[in-house]
Amino acid sequence: MKAPKPTDREAPNVAWTVMNNLIAGILVYGGLGYLIGLWLGNAPVGLAIGTVFGLVASTFLIAFRLRQLDGGPNTQREA
Repeated sequence: MKAPKPTDREAPNVAWTVMNNLIAGILVYGGLGYLIGLWLGNAPVGLAIGTVFGLVASTFLIAFRLRQLDGGPNTQREA
C-alpha cells in the first residue's frame, strides 16, 4: 500500500511540526539536563549535554516521521 504524499496544504503543517519538535526537544531535554546538573553540582554542563541530546533526539524523531510520510525505504511500493 502506498503512503499518502503531503499535498500543498499539508506542507506548511509539516514544516511547523518539524520546528515544534526541534524546539520542544531542546527545551525539554535542556531543562532536564539543567535539573540533573543542579543535582550533581554543575548546572551549565548538564544544560549543554541536555540541549545537545534534545537536538539529536528530536532530529532522529523528525527523520523517522518524515521517512514514514514519504513511504520510506522499508515500505512496499506499488508498481
